[in-house]
Amino acid sequence: MPTAAHFLDRLERANESDSEQRFVVRYCLELALLALHMIDYPVPVLVASALFLSNELAFRKPLWPAMMAHHTRLEEAELQRCVKDLRLLAENASKDSLQAVYKKYQSKNALSVARLFRCCKKDVAAAA
Repeated sequence: MPTAAHFLDRLERANESDSEQRFVVRYCLELALLALHMIDYPVPVLVASALFLSNELAFRKPLWPAMMAHHTRLEEAELQRCVKDLRLLAENASKDSLQAVYKKYQSKNALSVARLFRCCKKDVAAAA
């Protein structure tokens, strides 16, 4: 059975992810491991969605380049539901009863990527 590790390195290289994006992707994937409803998504969709979300947080344009669609064989529209679920997991991680992953990715060693989602949530709420 393939795991995220089978796809991650190759797709991060194809995406030209920087170190912050790599931590964002791992944070999202670790949160997904703890959420039972995320089992509905095939592993390649989870990895691609986490990469998409990291591109969004890095303000990359385009968010899902043709090269990524080629490597993953997934179009942006196919990822939207999973991206939304990953974003919600990350935004609500600080209130979750399981705090280990959140605390791990708040640390400076993980570039404090967990805090990116708190900032984004405020920005989205202010824009609404």
